[in-house]
Amino acid sequence: MNSLILCEGKTDCILLQYYMEKVYSWKRKRESNFHVTEKTWSNLLEKGNNTLIISETKGSSRIVDGVITAIRRNENAAPGSSDEFLDRIMVFTDNDEENTPDNIISKIKENLHETSASLVGDIQRDKWINGEVSTLEGRKKFDIYVMFIPFDENGALETYLLNGIADNDAYDKTIIEKCGLFVDAVDPEEKYLKHRRLMTKAKFDIYFSVRTPVEQYPERQSILKSVAWENYDMIRKDFKVFGELG
Repeated sequence: MNSLILCEGKTDCILLQYYMEKVYSWKRKRESNFHVTEKTWSNLLEKGNNTLIISETKGSSRIVDGVITAIRRNENAAPGSSDEFLDRIMVFTDNDEENTPDNIISKIKENLHETSASLVGDIQRDKWINGEVSTLEGRKKFDIYVMFIPFDENGALETYLLNGIADNDAYDKTIIEKCGLFVDAVDPEEKYLKHRRLMTKAKFDIYFSVRTPVEQYPERQSILKSVAWENYDMIRKDFKVFGELG
């Protein structure tokens, strides 16, 4: 089985690759040739006879482009090819505005009309939807899944990860809450934290500056790799769908 996970950015990709390697024993093979736009982060992982591409779209505005790019890849898959056709397509994106899920799902459905793809029922959050697409070998089946993080509130991946830490440790929960209150109040004129997305990132970074004040992280992705996310019960429960990829 060949699968694709589409993420907004590189940070999300780094986390998911780490998680798939640690929890489900996937191994990175090489950089993938699947790209939504030029110079995007995209890696190919293998596990037995299964392949998995984890690829960034460079922003939520290109998530729909990523889905259509994947559908086009399926339409043009070489006959007899064992690794070009994507059997499962997953979208992993932030729930950063109240109407984000409905907007993205609506746009995916609208843009699918530009392809030969058809779905059995409507796209829904956190549910596999069966579909078919015309290929050079005739109609073939594929599945699509759309996942918004966090599930029950507006926010981003950073919000979800902080919730996972807070759920696991009462002491850290208090620190996370205090860091959040600080960020909410520190820039009332919004001179620097001009958008909620920036405030979300600031809360994440400030918590880790308290948690690991001596260590230096040249990249935010290094923070993600420093935490054993696979040991957090909430994350293992919510991410169990990734085990269905092989």
